[in-house]
Amino acid sequence: MVGMRQPRIIKTESNEVTWKGENDDKGALNAFEKEYIKWTIDHYTVESKKWIVDMSCSEYVKKASDALRREEEKVQGLLEKESGEKLLDEVQTVVITQHAEELLNNHRSGASFLIEQNKMADLKALTILFSKKPDTLKPLAEKLAVHAKSKGDDITKDKETTKNAKLYITKIIELKKKMDAMVLEGFEGIQLFFNACNKEIKIVLSAFELSPEFLAEYFDYLMREGLRGKESGTESLIADAFSIFQLISSKDAFAHRHQVFNIF
Repeated sequence: MVGMRQPRIIKTESNEVTWKGENDDKGALNAFEKEYIKWTIDHYTVESKKWIVDMSCSEYVKKASDALRREEEKVQGLLEKESGEKLLDEVQTVVITQHAEELLNNHRSGASFLIEQNKMADLKALTILFSKKPDTLKPLAEKLAVHAKSKGDDITKDKETTKNAKLYITKIIELKKKMDAMVLEGFEGIQLFFNACNKEIKIVLSAFELSPEFLAEYFDYLMREGLRGKESGTESLIADAFSIFQLISSKDAFAHRHQVFNIF
């Protein structure tokens, strides 16, 4: 049966919604359920509009997360499963989906700001909140991708870096490892975010025509120095370089240059 488990009174600061009928009166129960859901949605529509104006992105996320947690606890003892799920879905739509754009694009405290400032705890909280409405995760991943592309472009625009194969590939590896670490710490390790970052790093590599050749030279360097015992941790360095090889589009150019390509 959809509706209340037991007759009870729901009190608010402004009014009182009451069910005093019999539990087997399905028509009355359904009417009560609709009224309660409507009141709840109206309540969060008003409140969330206040939060988004008065609070920073991180403050809003905490407020919304706490509110959703309270609603989840409330419906467990108040509504049947089907009714509770319907209510929670609608509340999530109001507090998450309807304000996702503001949370993403607020230049003073939104997602881009949090990414630039390396606010991993705040980004994790935002990701957990957005995960309740998965469609909001894609635009969040796009914000991280923009960051990855910007940092990659900084590497390819640096004239000293692009003259030195070892320095160039080392910086690309550092960028890849940094972005992977950010996804793990701030974005719950969700594959969508790994994919978004890798796509942008791949674009950066493709835009710099010497990337395949530089990577091949870097592999040759590692093999030469590793065999001579001069480069410690060669296996780990090769693994890092291979992660970049996987993002290289022109593998033929790499193979043509790399003398020991058959190690793969």
